[in-house]
Amino acid sequence: MTEFRPLDRVLHAYLAEGVDELADRVLEAALIQIDHTNQRRHLLATWRFPTMTTQTRVAAAAVIGVLAVGGVLYVLRPGPSVGPPLVSPSAPTATQTLPAASPSAWRVVGPSSVDRGVGGITMALQDGRVLLLGGGKVPLSTAEIYDPTTTSWKATGSMAVSRSYPVAVRLADGRVLVAGGSNQSGALDTVEIFDPAAGTWTSTGRMSVARLQAFGALLADGRVLAAGGGNDGLKATAEIWDPAAGTWTATGNMTIARAGPIAPIVLADGRVLVVGGFSDDQRAAELFDPASGKWSATGKALFPKQDEQTAVELRDGRVLYFGGQPATAETYNPATSTWSAADGLLATHLDYLASTVLADGRVLFVAGGKAATPAPAEIFDPATNTWSSAGTTVVASYIRSATLLPDGSVLIVAGTDSNAANPLAEIFTPTP
Repeated sequence: MTEFRPLDRVLHAYLAEGVDELADRVLEAALIQIDHTNQRRHLLATWRFPTMTTQTRVAAAAVIGVLAVGGVLYVLRPGPSVGPPLVSPSAPTATQTLPAASPSAWRVVGPSSVDRGVGGITMALQDGRVLLLGGGKVPLSTAEIYDPTTTSWKATGSMAVSRSYPVAVRLADGRVLVAGGSNQSGALDTVEIFDPAAGTWTSTGRMSVARLQAFGALLADGRVLAAGGGNDGLKATAEIWDPAAGTWTATGNMTIARAGPIAPIVLADGRVLVVGGFSDDQRAAELFDPASGKWSATGKALFPKQDEQTAVELRDGRVLYFGGQPATAETYNPATSTWSAADGLLATHLDYLASTVLADGRVLFVAGGKAATPAPAEIFDPATNTWSSAGTTVVASYIRSATLLPDGSVLIVAGTDSNAANPLAEIFTPTP
């Protein structure tokens, strides 16, 4: 999810829903965008305005029925939004009638100190706690930690500089490396490391270039890959941080310039898969080989996914890649370098996507993006390649992250609006 498209999101919703409340939100988003133009110009992202007919606007109106079952609140969602696919392959049609929600439980827990928006970072620590840092309506330097044993948040040491949309990677020794991002000064090349045991930050070598909305991954040998991003244009460059030396060294360039949101996947053989994002070809996928330092194309995804996308590695080695408008899902098989369609998501979601692999290997997906509307959740079963409803959040509307906790439950960091104003946190407990 990107900070560069709040006006785009609201306009999209206005075109789709056409209600008076959204007209006010369009004006508000326009004013916010004007106020932040200098900060946001660094990434040359593609803008999209789906064309909606009057008939489609009517069809997209949400008719929500609320039913209390056994004390658990389930909200029935509308069918998928309608619009032309962005590429020639025909996207699978999302199911119009949703199956009954699973008896999974949602509950509200204490919120973080501030809603850090989608520019903040959520990171699971080795000891089971969860680190939350940066982000915010105005980029923050603060950080805090969620303790699942007490279901509470506690402030920890602050970064040397404020950051939104940095690269964040948990190192092999449990520390967390945070690199780049942006603040009021523009894109950043500075890098810091958080020590969870001491609750302190220390600086390390700077990246070769400032990177905003880049992506990173921990390599099998303990080094860190950082690539892409924007800052006066999209970047194809990549570099590697050596924990022994604390320095960055350039490596091979990607086959195509791209910036996040991208979820790089480290495959079982150590190669790194990246696909989609802001680029000239949103279906393009490529692999980084740490041994050679080179990137190579690996087929193309079936459907483009620019902003509303996420990816996870399944236990059988495949990669599940899903989201987009219209909503699609597909899998990548590294053994054959091929992409295959999976069952489509139950509904199309405008933005604010989060996912995590559950303890049993299934995948939880949560998506928000509508004010005062609980966020819907779905679960993907790799055995059947199908999705089922997992109910909705209790209150949370705008989803920031989903993090698996040691007991198998999932911490959802969220807010009540798109403007990073009201923090929320909820726990999802899956059932078989």
